[in-house]
Amino acid sequence: MDLAELNRKLIAAARANPPSQRVPFAFEKRIMARLTRPFEPDYRALWARALWRAAAPCVGIMLLFSAWAFFARDRRSGGGTVRAPAHSALTARSRCGSLGAIQLGRGDAARVPAAHRTGPES
Repeated sequence: MDLAELNRKLIAAARANPPSQRVPFAFEKRIMARLTRPFEPDYRALWARALWRAAAPCVGIMLLFSAWAFFARDRRSGGGTVRAPAHSALTARSRCGSLGAIQLGRGDAARVPAAHRTGPES
């Protein structure tokens, strides 16, 4: 359909149906009562608007810090993987032979029951 033809038909339909001159009952009183009432701010709407406006900067800051942590990790570890700390913890467990010694640390080996002690401190 041609846009000019559609525009002509819409204008003709609007001219054929003029707006009503009738005003709803007590319209002026409702408007005047609303104007004389003091303004009460909607605090929930204000908070919602502020939080939605803050969402985009928070996502931007999160992405910035994520990129910083990602690239700082590559420089610090020489391109290593995240698997390295877990690997060293597993090899420490196999060397000590006791999970309690890993969880407590070297100075706390005295708290491990004698039956579970396998390290040099036993």
